[in-house]
Amino acid sequence: MNLRNDPQYLKNFQYRTTKNLEARIRLHELYSTNQEDWVSFVQDQIKESGSSSILEVGCGSGNLWNKNTDIDIPFNRLVLSDFSFGMLKGFYINNQNSRIENFSANDVQFLKFPDATFDLVIANRML
Repeated sequence: MNLRNDPQYLKNFQYRTTKNLEARIRLHELYSTNQEDWVSFVQDQIKESGSSSILEVGCGSGNLWNKNTDIDIPFNRLVLSDFSFGMLKGFYINNQNSRIENFSANDVQFLKFPDATFDLVIANRML
């Protein structure tokens, strides 16, 4: 079996902590040739969407919300979710955005939210 496709391996080993994810993000920051960084690009898209209720699945360490916290992204509800408890723990420890109050462990294949609960769903850098 290919371990990259094994959910239990990913959850319990590869993403047990934020360390491996942070290393991958750092590689993108150092060597990307795009003039605009990924976080700023995604934040701009969210702002332009005008969405007031947002779900991010695969939130990892919350990098999207912990970077550029001075950017005003209007929303009424923001729910962050990840498959890995290690990711959520890393997010909780590193959370710099006081507007984030709700996060939960969910498998994106089996979300427990009713249809049309969110205006916008973000699945950023998911495997």
